[in-house]
Amino acid sequence: MFDREPEGRLFEMIQSALRNWHTRSDDDGALRDLHLYWRALAQHDGAPKRAANEVLYAAIRTLAEQSPEDADILEWRYLDQQPVSYVANRRNIAESTVYVQQRNAMHKLADIIAAQEQALVDEKLRLLDKRMVPPDNGGIVGQTGTIAQLVADIDAADAPWLIAVEGIGGIGKTTVAAAALQRLVSLPRWREIAWVSAQPGMLDMSGAIRGRDDAIRSADAIALDLLRQVAPEQASLHRANPDRVRAALRDVTRRSPYLLVIDNLETVDDLQALLPLLRTLINPSKVLLTTRKRIDDQTDIFHRPVEELAIGDAFALIRQEARRSNLAELAAGSDDLLAPVYDTVGGNPLALQLVVGQLHTFGLDELLADLKGARGHGVENLYAFIYRRAWDGLDEPARRLLLVMPLTPVQGENLDFLTQVSDLPPEQLRQAVQTLAQQNLLNVGGSVQQRRYSIHSLTRTFLLEQVARWQ
Repeated sequence: MFDREPEGRLFEMIQSALRNWHTRSDDDGALRDLHLYWRALAQHDGAPKRAANEVLYAAIRTLAEQSPEDADILEWRYLDQQPVSYVANRRNIAESTVYVQQRNAMHKLADIIAAQEQALVDEKLRLLDKRMVPPDNGGIVGQTGTIAQLVADIDAADAPWLIAVEGIGGIGKTTVAAAALQRLVSLPRWREIAWVSAQPGMLDMSGAIRGRDDAIRSADAIALDLLRQVAPEQASLHRANPDRVRAALRDVTRRSPYLLVIDNLETVDDLQALLPLLRTLINPSKVLLTTRKRIDDQTDIFHRPVEELAIGDAFALIRQEARRSNLAELAAGSDDLLAPVYDTVGGNPLALQLVVGQLHTFGLDELLADLKGARGHGVENLYAFIYRRAWDGLDEPARRLLLVMPLTPVQGENLDFLTQVSDLPPEQLRQAVQTLAQQNLLNVGGSVQQRRYSIHSLTRTFLLEQVARWQ
């Protein structure tokens, strides 16, 4: 994690902190790049000098167990403020030798602190993986740019404070968020990363929808779970009193920077109660949301959309999943073999993974025909998982517009075209466009001067057959 050479940053940080052991200033920033420092700061009521000295002293005690002579020279020189002549006389060596021994001891101390720091980062990663649902169990394909943008959004020193990762079901919002957090967890800026999931169920690769018993749906329950992760003692003390839970959570997150994640925001029961609560927790902390529904009416929420995979990335994902599930013929398949899959489901990662999973049982031609004809348990579950909640929430004009969207070309069309094919009055059409866009059922492209509207390939396939059964 750090360069341990004499000119390296960690060595310089430790050297500076040791020299400042007895300074009275509370503005001791020498060890601020260490997770160890921020953990000690939390344990010592925010006293920077005490926290820095605690990190050093704990490492010196470890050094004393491994090499007492090296620990002694650091204690004499820095903790006891003894001159070089004192050490030289005590050890009966030349003063020049003292400097050599002192430098060697500091190298060993740097090695110990580096190992302690890496162990703490590894523990944070393990804890994050345990909290995230589901943990990432495969390589991420095609979202490198989006992940990098999200990392930059979160790591910005100030705004945005509330960030929403948005997109249609199955597009990879949770995966993108998780990948960003796995990069950010190594940065000492964040005292803790808390993750709460409101996701009620998941679609597995066999096409079955698995319900989850641990989904957290109410604002009070979310607040308590966040507090359990960032301040477990406070959560145990106040768990029976929602107002005190919220107050304690505000106090913790407004004092130090925490990263709070709410996954699957659209399934929270009392969203209008949750959003005001989240606003009280920000600065210096930040809140990251994943949601299928775009929150246009909240001007302080920063939107980070997740787009479907381009055709090359979709092919890469299919081959990756095929290798993982031992479908060698598919993994080695040509682009021509895979092209009909992309034509049918587009770049939706969940749909692509389902196709691969189903190929253990069904042939590719048969499976693609099932997707187009909305046949089969797994296919019906895929459509239900991605679209059912959104469809049930649409009013009649929005449903009417969605049903005619397959008439638009892949590159999309403008409002005039939508008016002609939907036969909706202008005001109803505009409201329907806004509703579908908020649900991420309608892609908005084009330029600022003139927008164009289109749908995902999977949505187009879904509208051919399955939606008729829900009307």
